[in-house]
Amino acid sequence: LSGVSFERLESFGLEYRYGSYYVQEKITLEEFKDLLATKTWQYAKRQMTWFKRNKNIHWCNPIIDKQKILKLVQDFLK
Repeated sequence: LSGVSFERLESFGLEYRYGSYYVQEKITLEEFKDLLATKTWQYAKRQMTWFKRNKNIHWCNPIIDKQKILKLVQDFLK
C-alpha cells in the first residue's frame, strides 16, 4: 500500500473500501465478506432501479431471446 492512503484506497470502490477496513483490522474477515456481499447486492439493486427508468433499454434473456436480440442489433445498425 506504499504511497496510497487508506482514505484514497476507500474511494476506489466497494472492494477496496472494505478491504482497507480489513487490512486496518477495523473489521474481521467474516465481516469483510458479509459487508462486501451485502453492499455489492445493494449497489446492483440501485443500478437496476436506475436502468429500469430508461425506456430505450431492451431487457433480454440471451438464452431465450436470441431472435429478439438479433433483430434489435440489426435494427440498431441500419
